[in-house]
Amino acid sequence: MIPIAIVSKGRAHNLTTLNLLKDALQHKKIIIFVEPDEYDDYIKLLDDNVRVVTFEKQSSGVEDAVNKTFDWFHNSDYEYFWLLDDDIQDMYRRTEFDTTSSERDYWHLETIRDKPEAIQRAFEEMEDHLQANDYSQLGLSYRQTNVHCVEDWRENEKCLVFVLMNLKYTDKHAEWCHVWGDIELSLRMITQGHTNAVCYKYAFGYPGMAKQKGGLTDYYNSERAIKETKETVDGFVKHYGRFCRSVLKKSHGKKLYEIRVNWKEASKMGKHKVDERFKDIF
Repeated sequence: MIPIAIVSKGRAHNLTTLNLLKDALQHKKIIIFVEPDEYDDYIKLLDDNVRVVTFEKQSSGVEDAVNKTFDWFHNSDYEYFWLLDDDIQDMYRRTEFDTTSSERDYWHLETIRDKPEAIQRAFEEMEDHLQANDYSQLGLSYRQTNVHCVEDWRENEKCLVFVLMNLKYTDKHAEWCHVWGDIELSLRMITQGHTNAVCYKYAFGYPGMAKQKGGLTDYYNSERAIKETKETVDGFVKHYGRFCRSVLKKSHGKKLYEIRVNWKEASKMGKHKVDERFKDIF
């Protein structure tokens, strides 16, 4: 049985991912990874299929917490695990493909939040697809990006927020870079020849960065986050410059540095070995 890992901070009283999946996936083990100073807040969520694991030391940030989660699984007997954000609010499935729009064809989606059998089926299909194709990762598509994709599955794309991991392809001591570790991990897998995939048969919904109200809100609004984001963008461009560029935006008077990746070009790199975990920069 493939477990579900939820790395959480500041959401013990409103862990929407757990609320969404707990009843539908009673046969699965759900493991919540939390900081030591919040363990008492989360321990009340314990149940027959829910476990709470605390880190030995306080994490320096979200990527450090995710690194520790990877270490925990590498030291376990599991071969795969789901890695989910803690604020996922909904899951959807496709119903029909609409070609009547004057602008662009699109898929209609329906929520399966209250359909436990449909949620179970979605997890089973994604797990079967990853194992049958031996993918390094399999991500679930975000609702907003799902509707215009014709295919049910696509290879060599970014896997974010809702991802099934194949531990065979992740380094035991691999470390994510700051801020965009999930994108960096997808790039690392693809450029080293380890194909990943994204599922478009289903989708997830969550508030996104603009509406974050969890324990990391202060960080994402801080000057430190802006500085670390800029360093990360520079690192991506330095090491993946052939298919990666930086974009500077402004929101509410603040600078926002973002990354644009040409995933098709990245997939052509095949067995190209990138610098080991960006250690010379981060």
